[in-house]
Amino acid sequence: MRIAMIGPFGLRPKGTMNVRALPLARALAARGHAVRLVLPPWDYPQDAGCKKQDAGVEVENIVLPAGVPGWFHLNTTRRLVRRALDFQPDVIHCFKPKAYAGLAAWWLWQMRRTGRLQARLIVDTDDWKARVVGTICGVVSRQ
Repeated sequence: MRIAMIGPFGLRPKGTMNVRALPLARALAARGHAVRLVLPPWDYPQDAGCKKQDAGVEVENIVLPAGVPGWFHLNTTRRLVRRALDFQPDVIHCFKPKAYAGLAAWWLWQMRRTGRLQARLIVDTDDWKARVVGTICGVVSRQ
């Protein structure tokens, strides 16, 4: 299975994607899945455009667009969606339905709703107060 994962920010300085998304991506890759982690390093622009392989995971920090704030946000989201779709995934997993990952999830949901996207869309909300967990297999359960 081909799995694209979209984060709300880069691997650093916060570390959330480094300790949460990357280990999940590594575990999926270890099970034979092709995995791409697409990140918008707006909080650490030095990583913009950097790509690396990490234990079978393709980690890609998108190039950050230049421009006015409103266009910056739209173009950042568009680049995340485009890089995820270029991977031709069977599953797209968005971490946290906020910031750029949330905007990307909304964009992808609109594509699914209108029949322009066949990939399964997973939105990870595990740290929200309702404790709703989306899993890769598409099952949603309350904990």
